[in-house]
Amino acid sequence: MGGCGKKAQEIMVDMCFVKEEAERIKNLSVDCYAPSEYVAALSIFEEAGKEFKNQNEKMFLLRNYDRTDSLIRISLRIFDTVSNIIAQGAIRKKELIDKANSFKTSISNVKKKASKQKLTELVRIEKEMFTLYDRYMENCDLGAAEVVLSDAFSAYNKIIEEENKIIKEKEFQKDWKIIGKWYGNMGSGLYCSFRLLYSKKTGEYFMDRNYDDGSNDSQKLGKLGSKYMQFNSFGEYYMINSFGNLELYDRDGLIATIH
Repeated sequence: MGGCGKKAQEIMVDMCFVKEEAERIKNLSVDCYAPSEYVAALSIFEEAGKEFKNQNEKMFLLRNYDRTDSLIRISLRIFDTVSNIIAQGAIRKKELIDKANSFKTSISNVKKKASKQKLTELVRIEKEMFTLYDRYMENCDLGAAEVVLSDAFSAYNKIIEEENKIIKEKEFQKDWKIIGKWYGNMGSGLYCSFRLLYSKKTGEYFMDRNYDDGSNDSQKLGKLGSKYMQFNSFGEYYMINSFGNLELYDRDGLIATIH
């Protein structure tokens, strides 16, 4: 009989421990990270309490606390799982907050130097994206908040890329003048884009060629009247006709015309 009483005392100690654990977890934003799991653990723990009460109402020799003990252990395992989920969620939330704050700082710095058009786009991203982000974070929907932040990053990087192209083009135009652009096949079998450039620094002419296979080259040309000489053994040169098309000649005459 003493053994049964001792078992009941152990059950009561375990139940007190689990109850304290449940209260502790309840104050750790459980509604954000693991509400259904917490409810499940609480339900099993309450069932353990009912089972314990039922056994205590029986005659002393008929009491059996095995099911009560099993239910307590199951509820404790689930509470432990809930605790881990909350801890992982808190870490993930902090990482998202740090990432968002860093991103906001980046936007703020770029806004100081951005063109008027890009500044408008940056302000729009900051307003639209972070309104959604803040709403999702408030509702503890970290997955949705992360998607919004990722979309904001993509939009931001696109703007930065476009802004850098504008800056690069302005710098390019300081030193170079584009005489013309064309695309086609000059008989080599490879299609490519042609760009005839004039160096404002040196007064020289160059033909840039970017081929469809990803290769490219640049050729220095000599200007002789309306001819752009290649200075090779074939006597090849370029001319721009009255329609603005690029023509390639050699000693025997016209080789090809591209638009």
